[in-house]
Amino acid sequence: MADIFQVPATLYKVESMSHWWRIIFDTQERVPSEQMAVVLGWLHKLGWVNFAVRQIESGDIIDLPEIIPEDKRTPSQKLRAVLWLLWKKNNEGMKDFPVYYEAKMDRITNAYKEKLT
Repeated sequence: MADIFQVPATLYKVESMSHWWRIIFDTQERVPSEQMAVVLGWLHKLGWVNFAVRQIESGDIIDLPEIIPEDKRTPSQKLRAVLWLLWKKNNEGMKDFPVYYEAKMDRITNAYKEKLT
């Protein structure tokens, strides 16, 4: 299937973040450039990951919750996602995203409050 990427991989690292987990996999497989183009198009997209120490068969896939497409996110979800990407690019010295998020939201709120006067 073109919308599923399956490759033998090693679970390399698991990191505990403040409100989420970072899970890193390594593969030694040669992935065709066409398939990598599809995978790179998924960068920063919400998806599902299955991992087993054997090949995953179609019968292994259980009913998964529906993923909300980007265009169906609420405006606040979209803003939070954009702020998270900005934080990943330049955290401005704030190591925790919730601190960064609150500071940016305060700045946005204050900018609009100033327009009221």
